[in-house]
Amino acid sequence: MIHRRRHALLPCIAVGLLLACGDGQGNLTASWFGPDTGKVSGRPAAVWCRDERRLEVTLVKDDLGIGLVLYPADSLAPGKFPFFDPGADTIIRPAAAAAIRWFTEQAIEGYQTDSGGLVLEQSRGRYSGSFGFRLHSLDGAKLVRLTGTLAGVTPGPCPSDSLPAPGPATAE
Repeated sequence: MIHRRRHALLPCIAVGLLLACGDGQGNLTASWFGPDTGKVSGRPAAVWCRDERRLEVTLVKDDLGIGLVLYPADSLAPGKFPFFDPGADTIIRPAAAAAIRWFTEQAIEGYQTDSGGLVLEQSRGRYSGSFGFRLHSLDGAKLVRLTGTLAGVTPGPCPSDSLPAPGPATAE
């Protein structure tokens, strides 16, 4: 069960990368080094999930996807967000997590946070900041260091905030 939870963030980020919305304003720039090295820059999708108190920022370019998730203590506000271990049962807020994935000729390489953090700033409804995370591969065999910046990101509404609440369970 713990093994399954440890890898819970990457599928969430993968789904988020596919479903992400937002206005696509701003910029996310990231670079990583380890067994694989690279860099990317582009307009991220960002959503503020009010009900879950979660900011999701994603960037997909060609065969690469990066996801950042921030869990503020209450409302989305500037501050320091230490790393969140996706294998933990409970999120201690404020916290942040990151994931990155890319395709190789043989496999999909996926990495998730095991240390680091993010500093968030706000000006006129737009968010900026810098981050630095160490991420481990899903099998735990490889490490990469991911660093980067956000600039002028404006979150859109979260699709899950518009879903109706589940009704009471009924016995059949």
